[in-house]
Amino acid sequence: MHYSYLPFLLLGVFLLARRDDWLGPQLLLIGTVLFYVVGFALIYVKRRYSLQAVPISLAWVALAMWWAWDKTQLALPPTTARFVALSVLVVFLGATLPKTLRAVSREKSYVREAGWYLKARNKDGSLRVAALDDRVTFYAGATIVPLDKIEASQITNYLREQRVVYFAAESKIFAQILPEVSRQPEAFGLTLEKSFIGTRNDRMLLFTVT
Repeated sequence: MHYSYLPFLLLGVFLLARRDDWLGPQLLLIGTVLFYVVGFALIYVKRRYSLQAVPISLAWVALAMWWAWDKTQLALPPTTARFVALSVLVVFLGATLPKTLRAVSREKSYVREAGWYLKARNKDGSLRVAALDDRVTFYAGATIVPLDKIEASQITNYLREQRVVYFAAESKIFAQILPEVSRQPEAFGLTLEKSFIGTRNDRMLLFTVT
């Protein structure tokens, strides 16, 4: 929640609190916003937890903006009021849009990069990629061959039967789910082609299946 968004949100909640009937339909929404903003955003300082509060609180923000515009019209001449409102709107959008359009999890950008790398090699859309989740294949536009329920001893034959070309796995998850394969990937017919390193030194490993 950006600092330029919060004043309007708090003002909107305050305006609703002055009404006699706000405890009915608004109470659940207020509780939800407080749960996300206070319960998650302050404890887990990640934008993904506070982001859910934005769409359900937009009506309160709009109410606060309308109230501010109404008061500005009463206090200032029409031309000056429009200039002030336009200036506030430009500052508000300029402060919030760049952060809103930025990826929520920048530390996971290496997943997207690995997917784009595979997409460049997926010319006809028939590429089959073995993976432990579908994030990489989503960006690659490829068909996922899941490995989360396959035993290590079965992987070599399984990949060949499924006509898999690449195997992609996040290094930490790879070591947890398939420790034997992560220690000696060559023994299971996997050759490391490229590593994609994240901001926290996490890595997405991309293997070719031989």
